[in-house]
Amino acid sequence: MEKRPFQYIDTYKFGNETLNDTKIASYLLERFIRRLRSYIHHDSFDSPRFDSVSMKLGKRLSTIDFMVQNLTPSHEILMTQLQFAENMFNVMSYCTEKLKSFSQNISPGFTLVNKMIELNLRAMSLDNSHGKLDLSIRGHTEKLSLLYCNVVSVTDQFQNLPNKPLRMRFSFGFEAVQTRKTLDSLQGQSFLPHNISESCAQSTIAI
Repeated sequence: MEKRPFQYIDTYKFGNETLNDTKIASYLLERFIRRLRSYIHHDSFDSPRFDSVSMKLGKRLSTIDFMVQNLTPSHEILMTQLQFAENMFNVMSYCTEKLKSFSQNISPGFTLVNKMIELNLRAMSLDNSHGKLDLSIRGHTEKLSLLYCNVVSVTDQFQNLPNKPLRMRFSFGFEAVQTRKTLDSLQGQSFLPHNISESCAQSTIAI
């Protein structure tokens, strides 16, 4: 008998329903993405908890990847979900390493770099498993607007810091660009005005 490429699927309970490989892969992808989101809270990213299981999650993602890649015929929607899951996992892994590195420096500047990294992840958590704005999230428009205003606030605070080292300025600039790209992509799928950042100037920001 040919060995199935995905061996531990029997450990999941699907009741009495007989599922084909496509349905199983879809279930596992959705479950994996929900697991990633569980480390991103309303106002923070639980990087220590994510870091403690990242190797295990990476192996699980590799197994799901193998299963999706070997579906016959290929499944475009699952491939899109897989790409989103891989991107989200990679960004979370990258951010975890950056947060560990910058946490050793308690200067206000690097604290703001860390905050910008967390804002990017909080923005990504508004995506659904297809990489689009999740309209089912309660208050998604308000959450998106608050994130924009937080970015404006953190950027203003950083710009007002004196004597910023080159490494700090480069790190903050890079993270700010990534966060704005994420937010701008989400904003294009929402009812937020294009000048949302300008309206944040007079707002009271809660970071």
